[in-house]
Amino acid sequence: MARKKTVAENRNYLIRTVNDAKCVAKNWLDDLLLTQVTKFGLSEVDDRYHVWRVPLKNASGKSNLGEVVIDAYTGEVQSKKTTRPALIEARLLKKDEDALARKKNKKYEISSLRNIVGLGDCIELAEEMPAKSVDLICKTWWVDTLYLLTQDQAGPLSLIGRNF
Repeated sequence: MARKKTVAENRNYLIRTVNDAKCVAKNWLDDLLLTQVTKFGLSEVDDRYHVWRVPLKNASGKSNLGEVVIDAYTGEVQSKKTTRPALIEARLLKKDEDALARKKNKKYEISSLRNIVGLGDCIELAEEMPAKSVDLICKTWWVDTLYLLTQDQAGPLSLIGRNF
């Protein structure tokens, strides 16, 4: 019987296996000079966001240090989603990471989509929308309607609804 194709093979990802993802993560750690003091946890592909997540552990494997997030199509480490090197180092050295953990001036990224009003099954509509484009989902108590709210830079919130 033929082997079933993996998600990575079906979607034609550049990074198709755990070993590929660990190789990219190891190269990233080599640049930071952290290869000798870290090891990897159980890597997994996140096919919703098209990334590989490679957990980082200390050399003994007992404590989590963070994770390396790799774009599955390009093989590039996503620096915004990967644990910051300073935080990994603080966790390794058991320093106070509270000062490092707080990101200064964290800005909320507004969806690049226009305001949208959709008609139909909101679950199907949400699946058709790009990842991270829905800003809020709420269900009202007075009407059995589920609302998906998006916001663009120019105007008020829009809604996509479905009556149950």
